Amino acid sequence: MTNPFLNKHIIQFNASVKEALVKLDYLASDAILFLVDKEKKLIGSLTDGDIRRGLIKGINLQAPIKEFIQPNPSFVFEDEDVVEKLELYKSKFYKVVPVLNRNNQIVDIINFKYISTILPLDAVVMAGGKGMRLRPLTENTPKPLLKIGEKPIMEHNIDRLSKVGVKNIHISVNYLGEQIEEYFQDGSNKNLNINYIWEDKPMGTIGSVKLVNEFKYDEILVMNSDLLTNIDFLDFYKSLYCEANCKF
Repeated sequence: MTNPFLNKHIIQFNASVKEALVKLDYLASDAILFLVDKEKKLIGSLTDGDIRRGLIKGINLQAPIKEFIQPNPSFVFEDEDVVEKLELYKSKFYKVVPVLNRNNQIVDIINFKYISTILPLDAVVMAGGKGMRLRPLTENTPKPLLKIGEKPIMEHNIDRLSKVGVKNIHISVNYLGEQIEEYFQDGSNKNLNINYIWEDKPMGTIGSVKLVNEFKYDEILVMNSDLLTNIDFLDFYKSLYCEANCKF
């Protein structure tokens, strides 16, 4: 599960200024790079503005790229609740933020055009029903894979979970479940971690949750796969968990 933006925003400590400018030009409106050492530890950030200001100060283009960087870039740790911090960064009009492990290595990139936050939730998506009321449409296709526009109902929901940084998704399947598993696979093409829960028999609205061996987070979002909704997951999370403690 690798974020496609990760390598685009990373540059090695021994790269040339020209290499940096080429990468920044490619990134266009998302033009920021994060300089890392040979162990992938974050050293600093770099924009074309940093290079311009360095040249004005008299730094030569042949100088090490480290001389142009901002040495204390903003970031978040992968194992912390980052909702409040990310809201602060967005209020300051940040566009891209690196995610670090506790060794200060970059493990992910948050681009606010594609991910609005990272909610500390696991999701269980229920997709095991037969969709009897939609027969004959569901005779050979599971209801969650019926299309709304260009993609299946369920994919709309999966993409909306991805938008708020929910990466661990458990899909409960039964009827024609192999089609759902084949369609979404392990989720890596969407930078997600998708696990399948196979129900031997219908277990009710929330019964399949107990079949999940392990959750990463204490809070679990359980939702139907075939319910098309425009609920704001971030606002929903804040209303439930942040009223007493969050400052945003």
